[in-house]
Amino acid sequence: MRGEKSGVRPTCLVSERVWFRVLVALLLVAPVVATRQVPPEEISLAISQVLSHPLATTFPALLVVAKAALVLAFFVPLLLRSDKAGVALLAYYGVILLVVGLFQNMSVSTDYGFVWVIGNTAAQWIVAGFVAAALGRVRKDGMSLELHPERTWMIVPIALALLEPYGVGEAGNLVPAFDLGVLTNDTGVTYCMITPVVLGTMLVWGMDEGPAREAVSLASYVGLLFGILNLATWFVFMPASWWMGVLHLPLVVVSVAGMAETRRRRGLR
Repeated sequence: MRGEKSGVRPTCLVSERVWFRVLVALLLVAPVVATRQVPPEEISLAISQVLSHPLATTFPALLVVAKAALVLAFFVPLLLRSDKAGVALLAYYGVILLVVGLFQNMSVSTDYGFVWVIGNTAAQWIVAGFVAAALGRVRKDGMSLELHPERTWMIVPIALALLEPYGVGEAGNLVPAFDLGVLTNDTGVTYCMITPVVLGTMLVWGMDEGPAREAVSLASYVGLLFGILNLATWFVFMPASWWMGVLHLPLVVVSVAGMAETRRRRGLR
C-alpha cells in the first residue's frame, strides 16, 4: 500500500539518505586521472576537453545505432506488454550507463594526454547499480506500467533532449541547428541527453511507484546534480555557447519532477 494513502510514512531509502547523497555529490568534484599532471586551476578545462572529444564518439557509425536505441527506449512502453516494458527500460538504462559512464568520461584528445573524469563515472555507475537492483526486483515480482496523462507534458523536454539540435558556429561556439544532424549526433552516447529521455519515459508511465522507485529517485538526484553543473558551465562560464545550456534544461526539469514524485511517494509533502 502506498505510504501517502496508508497514513504510514515509509522508511527512507538508502539512496534518499542525506549522507549517501552528499557522498555522491562529492564524487563530482573528485580529481581527474590523467597521464600528465593537471594543475587544480585547470581541472575544469581538462574536463571540458574530455567531454568535447570523448572516446564514446570515436566511431561515428555507432552514434546512429545508439540514437536509434534511445528512440526505441522511448517507445518501449507502446511496443511491449506492460510487464515487459519496465524490464526493457531498466535493462537499457543500466547497460547504457555502464557504457557511457566510462567512455563519455575518457579522452585521449586533450592537452593533458589521456584523461578520465573518474568521479563522473563513479556517480553514473552507482545509479547503474541501483537500476540493476531494481531490474532484479521487477523481474522477480513483476511490474505493470500505467500511463499518467497529467505527466505527458514531459514529452516536450524529452523531445528536446532526444533531438539535441545543435551545431558549431563560426567562432567555435555551440549554436542551434535544426537540420539532419539531429539524426546522427551524439545524443545516444551522452548521459545528459539519455537520462531525461529514459527518466522522463519512466515517470510518464508511473515507474516511480513500486520496485523501481529507489532507482528513479537516485537517477533524478544525480541527473539534477549534472544538470546544475552544466547550467553553470554554459550560462555562466561559457555564455557564448548558451544554447547548450538550453539543451540541458530537460535534464534539470525532468530530474526535479522525478525527485518531487518519488518524494511524494514516500509520504513527504
